[in-house]
Amino acid sequence: MRGRSSASLGPNTVKEAISFEDVTTLVLKGELQRVGILATELEGGTSWLYCRIGGGCHLGEDSLDSNSNFQDPACYQVAIHGYGFPTLEGIIHQTIGGFVMTGSAGGSLKHSFADVIREIEFVNGNAEVQIPTPGSGLWCAVAPGADREAEANEFFRRVVTPMIDNLSEFGLSHLTLEHRMKDEAKNIVVHGCPNVPEEVSTIQEVQEAVTKARKGKKVLRVVGSKHSVNAAIYDENDITLKLKGDLRKVEILRTEEENGKKWLYCRIGGGCYLGKDPTDPLSAVHQVAAQGYGFPELGGIIQQTIGGFIMTGSAGGSLKHSFSDTIREIEFVDGNAQVQKAKPETDLWYAVGVSMGLFGVITRVTFRLPPMKFIKGSESNHKFVDSMLGPDMKGQSKLKQSLEENEYMRVNWFPQKDLNRVQEWVGQQSFKNQDLIPYKPILSCPLAAGMAAVVLSKTNCILQKEDPTEKEYSFISMMLRLFVPLCKPTEFYDHWYHALPMDNEINVEFIIRVKFTEIWVPIDQCQTVMEKLQELFSENRKAANNFATEIYGAKRSPFWLSMSYQEDMVRVDPYWWGCKKCDPRKFFSYFWDILLDIPRARLHWGKYLPKPGQKCGNTTFNADYLKSVYPKMNDWLKLREQHDPDQVFMTEYWRGILEIKPKTQ
Repeated sequence: MRGRSSASLGPNTVKEAISFEDVTTLVLKGELQRVGILATELEGGTSWLYCRIGGGCHLGEDSLDSNSNFQDPACYQVAIHGYGFPTLEGIIHQTIGGFVMTGSAGGSLKHSFADVIREIEFVNGNAEVQIPTPGSGLWCAVAPGADREAEANEFFRRVVTPMIDNLSEFGLSHLTLEHRMKDEAKNIVVHGCPNVPEEVSTIQEVQEAVTKARKGKKVLRVVGSKHSVNAAIYDENDITLKLKGDLRKVEILRTEEENGKKWLYCRIGGGCYLGKDPTDPLSAVHQVAAQGYGFPELGGIIQQTIGGFIMTGSAGGSLKHSFSDTIREIEFVDGNAQVQKAKPETDLWYAVGVSMGLFGVITRVTFRLPPMKFIKGSESNHKFVDSMLGPDMKGQSKLKQSLEENEYMRVNWFPQKDLNRVQEWVGQQSFKNQDLIPYKPILSCPLAAGMAAVVLSKTNCILQKEDPTEKEYSFISMMLRLFVPLCKPTEFYDHWYHALPMDNEINVEFIIRVKFTEIWVPIDQCQTVMEKLQELFSENRKAANNFATEIYGAKRSPFWLSMSYQEDMVRVDPYWWGCKKCDPRKFFSYFWDILLDIPRARLHWGKYLPKPGQKCGNTTFNADYLKSVYPKMNDWLKLREQHDPDQVFMTEYWRGILEIKPKTQ
């Protein structure tokens, strides 16, 4: 049941929907969104406000609804009477029902949202109105938030208190929470768009914008979710477009049966978000999921637009499924302001499928999607030797075998000397209707994420030293161990659009600010990759860092500039704490220097790349290197020139990487 408003539903509709539909999504409106002020009473010398609030009433302003009225939220309506909720989360877009049902809480051990609840009314699966007695078993089952205070206390007992206590033990008591948080706050740089984006809602408006840029000799780029590095998106004096209206629509075209299997054909605007909020009715994943179909593969984060996701060759963690397999047509406006439609098995198709926005503006993409319902899986922590990365009976790494045997797989390796643990996430598709067990990563909890950010901040100042001591390196391992405890696996059984993007609920923009590079290596080189990484981490404690290195796979792709062009790949994705003051390329170079020498090793186009001409081991990152690992690069460049002869889409960043001279030369 969702909290976002779109239609008026009363109590009778709730009962009918439960009685007669197998799967129904409701939006609570009208009476079920109202705030009723009941009475004020004096108890124990304190004045209290009693009120009854509809489950569909938003706590705060609904950021997903541009028409929301700020006077409607529950917080406002109780505040005007001089009362309020004693604790709230950092974000209060949720409905009352959603907030209570998920056990959400603020960051306080003194106050609890559950403490203010006096009655919960709900309609059960028998279409009966239930009002459980406070403290009863049904009460505690319906309101998981009732146990949240104990959960918070346990988190502080297991993580926060040991962290603080260990500061003095390791001689690091001068690194107080307050000092480090203030220091990092001073160094936060918010990177925005250099220019205010121009909104375009139709193909014709895109054509007009391209024509204008061409005549004015301007560079034109499109901004989506800004998930790529800034330089890959913007140019200093460019025209920036933001796709709206028709260019965000999801059109359900038809369903067809092919070879005994049903498929959904749909056309999605290039500016439509995959799932900024997966339950937003306007997101791509929500609209196709409502039809019983889905994308068989998604990245760990799905904030991207459709156009942005495919343009950089992004992928999830699977050798069985590929996002590119679902694409049936790519429509775009090229540098001549002409509408082009790339069809499968044509050169234009192979070229534009991964093209970094350098062929034009992606306006719509047609997909053929399979049925999708649930993902069944688990997340668990292991010692390296017992993990999917560890040695088999012959002493060889189990990485390749693990990637090939699991339908979906991702590992986070914490390679620090005194830690060396691996967090494993595995999953498989399921269509069985059973009770959902949502996937909830530990860092999706704002409290845990906030403390992890403090740990990263504290340990980062150690890594900034010229020559940290053994004791200081041990402190890093001690702190990280709190977040990857060796305990029984956490099972989940969740909707595909919640489980596959396993990092989507982690606040990577403001709390866990992470930067990435991503090295793709042929799957048959897994043993070489593991040997090189183990040697690196053993010899260079700074390369082991204060974070994890992500490892997962990608299925082969037909697109010429895809990092997995014509072969399955293993991907190495070292995490870099985004608050550090130095250039992340210094850290990423540890990995580029050892992995780019492996034949056909490639780099993710949307993440950090070496500087043009940078020496990486025995490999120089330049156009010759790119042509050696992308055999169709010359064909791609020729087609690009045909579709953008005036270099409308060519930024200085891409000009330097691809070694494309300005038109006048």
